Amino acid sequence: MGVQTIPTEILVQIFSSLSSPDLLRTSRVSRRIRAISLPLLYSSLSLHTTEDIGVNPTPISTLEKLLRTVLAPGGEALAAHVNTLNLFWAHSGTTNEEPQPLQPLTQMALALHDLTPNGQVVLLLSRLPNLRVFDVTPNFTGTWSFNDFALELIATEPSFPSAFHSLREVRFTPRRTEFGVNEDTLLVLLQLPSIDCIDIYLHITSDIEPEYGEGLSSTVTKLSLWNDGIEANELATILKIPRALTHLSCTSPMDENFNNAMQPVRGSLQYLHLAPLYNANAPPELGSLRGWAELRSVQCILSHLLGRAFLGVRHLVDVLPAGIRELGIMDREDEDFPRVVEEVVALLERKAELVPGLKRLTVDMPAGEDVDILVRACGAAGVLLCSQGVFGDAFVADA
Repeated sequence: MGVQTIPTEILVQIFSSLSSPDLLRTSRVSRRIRAISLPLLYSSLSLHTTEDIGVNPTPISTLEKLLRTVLAPGGEALAAHVNTLNLFWAHSGTTNEEPQPLQPLTQMALALHDLTPNGQVVLLLSRLPNLRVFDVTPNFTGTWSFNDFALELIATEPSFPSAFHSLREVRFTPRRTEFGVNEDTLLVLLQLPSIDCIDIYLHITSDIEPEYGEGLSSTVTKLSLWNDGIEANELATILKIPRALTHLSCTSPMDENFNNAMQPVRGSLQYLHLAPLYNANAPPELGSLRGWAELRSVQCILSHLLGRAFLGVRHLVDVLPAGIRELGIMDREDEDFPRVVEEVVALLERKAELVPGLKRLTVDMPAGEDVDILVRACGAAGVLLCSQGVFGDAFVADA
């Protein structure tokens, strides 16, 4: 039985495990094999730009090479295969030249190496009709930032209203926090049509006023905001825009009114992940989540749920919603691990009554007697116990 007689579905499964160089060689076997290989080869692209992109066109960057490919005759067929674009963006951001005026996308193909880095990226995005995920990992060394890119996107997008209709996810994770997305750029991202997921580092440059985004609504259902000190009232203002939010991950605000800030999405939120602020002596309390009927997954530190000011007054059995399926207790350097075990065991003993759907428990704690107690309690309750392995070896204790 030759390769040509194997069903296409099976070949797709086989070829999906090949590396890019192997897929490229495989695509030269025959027309049929090429038709199967190219969508896999171009589905997810990772580009590493160079320091001199847009300043010194030699050597040609991978970004410019790809642009030349998709702009060439027949290139639109290759561009249609691209589903995910990961851009590792490094450039000098030199300011010794006069800034170039923004150009409509119709004029950008004339001289690629004369475009700003932002211009090249915008042009590429406009030529990828089925792009769903745009993931940027920048290493800026100058004054350029994702906010500059957003300005260029705003200036050019109206010329191509359908160019970004397929984009679903935008991720931006800078290596230097000062180049994070500012509040104005966040508002732009929230308004892009069809965007479902935004994962960014938010670097707020001024106080977010209550009128922020007034009257707007967004299609975003998954929002990750890693930030440098957003306050609860500012978070509440932001959450008024994506009104059907189901997933929220963020660095917990230092403001104590966090529970009130969550009210705009209380009726839709299913997944809540709060990263602890290690520089805060008293992290904000979530308050009781018992009435959050849609909440299925919670990951935070124990102090978020129980507080520190009144130890012993509130317990896990008092605050978790009945529909929860996953609970994660993250690490904190000064966490009281015996208390974690005590609270979790008490909850598991009343699982059938309080949280019948709980299936998974994740903890960050050192291996030892406390973990052994949890293993036994989870086994008795039929709950999968996992460890992040922060303090010791990772383990999974299946019930």
